[in-house]
Amino acid sequence: MGPRAALRTILASALLASAGAVAIGYATAASASGRSSGEAFGASGSLPSNTSELDLLVRNGATEYRTDAQWPTAEPAAPVNGVHTYVWASFDAIASTLAEHGLRWFPILDYSPAWASSDGTEFGAPADPAAFAAYAAAFAARYGVGGSFWASHPQLAALPVTEYEIWNEENIPLFWHQQASAPAQYASLLLAARRSIKAVVPSARVVLGGVLDGGADALGFLAAMERAHPGALRSMDAIGYHPYQGNLQAILERIAALRRLLRQAGASGVPIDITEMDANDHQTSMASWSQAMARLGTTLAASPGCKVSRVFAYMGAPPIGNTDADSYGWFTLFGQDGTLDAVGLAYVASMHRALSYSGAHGTLCAAGASVSHTHTGVRPA
Repeated sequence: MGPRAALRTILASALLASAGAVAIGYATAASASGRSSGEAFGASGSLPSNTSELDLLVRNGATEYRTDAQWPTAEPAAPVNGVHTYVWASFDAIASTLAEHGLRWFPILDYSPAWASSDGTEFGAPADPAAFAAYAAAFAARYGVGGSFWASHPQLAALPVTEYEIWNEENIPLFWHQQASAPAQYASLLLAARRSIKAVVPSARVVLGGVLDGGADALGFLAAMERAHPGALRSMDAIGYHPYQGNLQAILERIAALRRLLRQAGASGVPIDITEMDANDHQTSMASWSQAMARLGTTLAASPGCKVSRVFAYMGAPPIGNTDADSYGWFTLFGQDGTLDAVGLAYVASMHRALSYSGAHGTLCAAGASVSHTHTGVRPA
């Protein structure tokens, strides 16, 4: 999740996306048999200025909303004599707005305040993982289950944070400058944050920040993390993943390759959260995008071995006129009038069909299945 002010995101299989976005999707919980049990729509992005869009999301089944909880916002000044001082006003407003509209916050804890950054920038690696972990614990203590925010706002329906994503695309220099040391550094940060959050809320679901695959080597990064900190992957509640191969078949192949890597790391039971993706680079229209998303949902529903619990597609802001001449116009949920457009309606319907899938199971991600290693394409700039 980063500075993408003009972008929107849409999700399938759960509730995340990229900054400056609005999205819709579905969440599933994998049962022991690999089938999905329980489902809920969610949304992601910066909060819309027109909060009636939140109501529209809820009316269409949304239950969660994913947006940043950036560390620099909460702790702009360094601790004094070891005492941390947090500024919660902005986050209180987010939690209040979402709760008022019946949505649970799905936060991404990310980025570095200048005082805590190894290079003085927000995308520099935190110099001390313990300082980030302290922030993560404080955030969980305020907004998580049993949090002080809910105790001090009894007028709100209590919808505490239950899931925490740690950073975004830490495997590329845009969001983590020191790439040579990033796998080991990020693993240390992630494990420290996980321990601190679980100490406050033992039931919390901690998600490895979505790694970019497409113009970057996500699987190599994860393997390097595991070498630096053996057991790191299997300790996660989910692995965040951003496949940007540019066509549906390549994306499916890479999902299978990721599941194979997780099996090799002893993390066969850890689900994959696709928190961003784009299957439309080689398509030509809004209709073809919708059809590709429908195929993705059905394929994953028929592939329980992949253990994909979330899928969020990367969306462009709708252009005026919403025409096929602008490729970002193919990735819209809302029209200019703030209502779900044709693609949004089609997408919601296709995700419902995927959730209700009861057909045969395929071999994608099945143990021992042979999959090619296509790695092509880059995501949109």
